[in-house]
Amino acid sequence: MKNKGLRRRYDVFNWNWFDWALPDGVEVRFAKLKTAGLWTLYEDGSQLIEVQEGMPEFATCITLMHEMIHVKGNLRGWEDHTKHGPRFLKERKRLLHAGAFDDWI
Repeated sequence: MKNKGLRRRYDVFNWNWFDWALPDGVEVRFAKLKTAGLWTLYEDGSQLIEVQEGMPEFATCITLMHEMIHVKGNLRGWEDHTKHGPRFLKERKRLLHAGAFDDWI
């Protein structure tokens, strides 16, 4: 998968699992990271999701969804949106029960 494919996944997941509520302007790309994924919020409000390149497709998709939860938390103004607090965990559970991870787990 290339950056264009990762962007397409963001759009599909946004449509299917987030009711198209996440910002379209979030930059999404592969990168060489020391972790599976990284979400960054810049001072100007722009956002970046980076996913470790070279992972299997299932890990790439699960990581992208994880980072998208951070985007939702920022959008909704969750105080703990940069961490994995109760709201993050509740959203992850919602996605799990809705079937968002069924293709990969």
